[in-house]
Amino acid sequence: MKTTKNFFTAGATMLLFVIGLSFITSCIKERDHDLQAADDATYAVWVYNNSIDIANEAASTNLSNLLSGTCGTVTYNPNQVIIDFDTIDCLCNDGRLRRGKIIVDYTGTYKDTNATRTITYEDYYVDLNKINGTQIITGEGHNDLNQPQYRVEVDAQIDVLDTLGALTYKADIMRTWESGSTTVEWSDDIYTLNGSGQGINNLGNNYAFNTLEPLAKPSSLICRYFNQGILEVQPQGRSFRSIDFGSGVTCSSSAIVTIDRKQHNMELK
Repeated sequence: MKTTKNFFTAGATMLLFVIGLSFITSCIKERDHDLQAADDATYAVWVYNNSIDIANEAASTNLSNLLSGTCGTVTYNPNQVIIDFDTIDCLCNDGRLRRGKIIVDYTGTYKDTNATRTITYEDYYVDLNKINGTQIITGEGHNDLNQPQYRVEVDAQIDVLDTLGALTYKADIMRTWESGSTTVEWSDDIYTLNGSGQGINNLGNNYAFNTLEPLAKPSSLICRYFNQGILEVQPQGRSFRSIDFGSGVTCSSSAIVTIDRKQHNMELK
């Protein structure tokens, strides 16, 4: 009987060991390292903020600073500006392909409180992704540092290249003109972004995001990416992703994404 008891005891112990090992192995295999939601949210925030930069430059001067003069032409109508990149992809000075139109309808003067700019798109593509939707930018006056602020409400969709789906994007962002508002030069303007939003990616999965630290990028062609701030993204049913773009000192084409205390490198679009 003792031999039988020891046999069953040893067998039970081995079974528990195997189950435990399988559980640990399963956890390791299922470790969350998916960067899709982080990449989607980052690109959406960037591409719609970029169209505001282009609209501002077109309204104040022309497109020579940001974009090649052979790419975009600007038409000025009463209370409207149309930036036309033609129907063929053109490589702009910031290294991105563009075609189609950005249409800006406005009321009041840009720095006026409650003045609005409404941005829409007509067959507009950036790097072969079709940009759709509407942005409404409303002047919110100045903050305590006397910096102009603008509320940006976005209801948009990106038709993603080489997929059958689309990336939807809705956001409410405060855009603060941190430097350059007192000069006539466009190239010294720096804006920071604070806000939140949500959407559905091209795979049909929900995501939400929020800025933990304001996002920013240089206005010049030196850097084509966000290089400052932290964006927090949560895909449906998964852990938060914290995306650190840096401290603003250098320009990098990558960001550090932290998921469950583990860091991953993410190349920026």
